[in-house]
Amino acid sequence: MSGTRKGEFMKFGKVLIAAAMLGVFSAMPAFAENIEMVKLDVSPSGDEDIQPGQSYGRQEPKPLDASYKVASYGTENVKENSSTVGGTQQKSGKKNQKNQNLKTPFTYTIELTPTEGNSFSDNVVAEVKGSYEVSIESKAPDKLKIKAKAYPFYVLKNVSGIEQSGKSYKWSKVDNAASYDVVIYYASKDGDEKTAKKNVTTPKISVSSYQNGGKEVDHISVRAKHGGDKQGHYVANSQYVESDGSTDANFDDTIRFDLVTARSNGAAVSSDGTSANSSAAGPASGDGWKKVGEDWSYLKGNQKQTGWINPEGDDWYLLDQNGKMLTGWNQIDGKWYYLDTDATQKLGRMLSGWRNIGGSWYYLNPERGSSLPFGAMYADTQTPDGYHVNANGVWQ
Repeated sequence: MSGTRKGEFMKFGKVLIAAAMLGVFSAMPAFAENIEMVKLDVSPSGDEDIQPGQSYGRQEPKPLDASYKVASYGTENVKENSSTVGGTQQKSGKKNQKNQNLKTPFTYTIELTPTEGNSFSDNVVAEVKGSYEVSIESKAPDKLKIKAKAYPFYVLKNVSGIEQSGKSYKWSKVDNAASYDVVIYYASKDGDEKTAKKNVTTPKISVSSYQNGGKEVDHISVRAKHGGDKQGHYVANSQYVESDGSTDANFDDTIRFDLVTARSNGAAVSSDGTSANSSAAGPASGDGWKKVGEDWSYLKGNQKQTGWINPEGDDWYLLDQNGKMLTGWNQIDGKWYYLDTDATQKLGRMLSGWRNIGGSWYYLNPERGSSLPFGAMYADTQTPDGYHVNANGVWQ
């Protein structure tokens, strides 16, 4: 299906990559074993120890199945003298490429061939982890050529120079940061230790409301945060840092990329570079997903499915009694779930973890096998990472 998949987490040392997806579908030809889908990975390698302030450029495409292999690949429109040809990187995806333009996307051209006993389907689908747009340029039973667009991966630098001045704090601006998450540690008038979490768009914050009425601020910690646009999937937030430059021990310092995975719609791309068919975000029009008007349904055996489904074995969707895919807040068996409303992401997918929805923070259970159903909203309780949410699920 199309859209963007977020929330499939894979941990590699200090790197935690959240996978997501975007694109549209297709299917197959006729040889021994028809390959209906090819999956590639152009995200940073898990054996690298990515640190704040470091960037990764172009990664070698890695096939995720043994039924096909990368015959050759190249990139273009990255930076002068930084193209790759024939699978040999001139400037590989190493750390600290300080001269690369982080805001300039680049395009992979990748040729794949099937391994012995396999062939590509007429309607083969291409899926590339770490790419925000994928198209099939040409296809034959023995060769597949795809294009995939991506940005360089980058980790925001840690905040530095935190200073207090009266009832406010300031710190040094972090390049490419869209905003800053600030945790204020303070004591209530009764002497109880409290925390408050704020988000600001400038490198300063007033803490006056936490220094009145007998309250007293102890210190703050700050992290730089990426934006929510398309490029934001390639930028990881920094770590939470305290005034002395140390990382805040109350937070996991693992670096996370909210990684996108794009899919083609299986249509060949014409010579002028335009796609023969639209690849708008949302569930795919093939392989079960059908769109009528503005509504999506999932068909299996020509029958509309209802209830919870996970057609790809990972993301969950909720279909009503008529088979219509639901979005937004929905209450099931007394529990609230949130289904993505963003058509530029993976529309209808059940979200989990901390989510800012309508300007408020909610915690949607990311753990399977716990007493609370997977994806259900925490309410009137404390979250596993120590924050209190009220009866409406809002973090305060």
